[in-house]
Amino acid sequence: MTIFQNWIGLFKASMGGVLAALALCPLAILITNRVGLLDIPGSAPHKKHLRPMPLSGGIALMLGIIVLIFIFQLFDLDFSIFNKDISTLLAAAGIIFSFGLWNDAKRIKFPIKLTGKILASILLIAMYVQGHFLAGLDFLKELHVSANMIETLDWAVTILWFVGITNAYNFSDSMDGLVLGIAGIAFAFFMIVALLANQNALAIFSAGLMGICIGLYAFNVSPARLFLGDSGA
Repeated sequence: MTIFQNWIGLFKASMGGVLAALALCPLAILITNRVGLLDIPGSAPHKKHLRPMPLSGGIALMLGIIVLIFIFQLFDLDFSIFNKDISTLLAAAGIIFSFGLWNDAKRIKFPIKLTGKILASILLIAMYVQGHFLAGLDFLKELHVSANMIETLDWAVTILWFVGITNAYNFSDSMDGLVLGIAGIAFAFFMIVALLANQNALAIFSAGLMGICIGLYAFNVSPARLFLGDSGA
């Protein structure tokens, strides 16, 4: 596949993500308004907004990913988008989304939220989607650390990384547009790096998610018309 065809595919995926998010955000806002999934002003010291805001970001994001998959098929973006690794990532994201939505609705305790993130991490590891942070460190071999111990430590680092990054985005959700801006930039870098590494499926998927972030940003930038909520952040 030529470089030109690669970039055309990335453009289609990113524009599909933008259009999907722009179309779905009003629907997500309508749903959350109907069910009363709102962020009430003054419900916490840091909540300075002036009117109840729909916690629609996570719903729009997940619906956007579902629509995006159909867009991939519509545009014949045959990059094995349903490969095991990406499907596993989507399943883990679904767990995080479910616990986040539960918290948005019922304000569950932090240990329960943490359990959801750990379960998602364990799913990734069980499906062999994990970081290999320590396997290439020569000094561990010199210390005669066994391969099994290194793999176990890699599991622990994977869980810490996954939970840490998820919490970092959650804690950053204190300013309109901030999290989506950071995420959009991150997906742009993932897209480029994956393309250079000939990981076309990951590049296309990153481009689509970058597009979704751009579309959501239009509704989350000040003055915001929706908040991400825990399900989105």
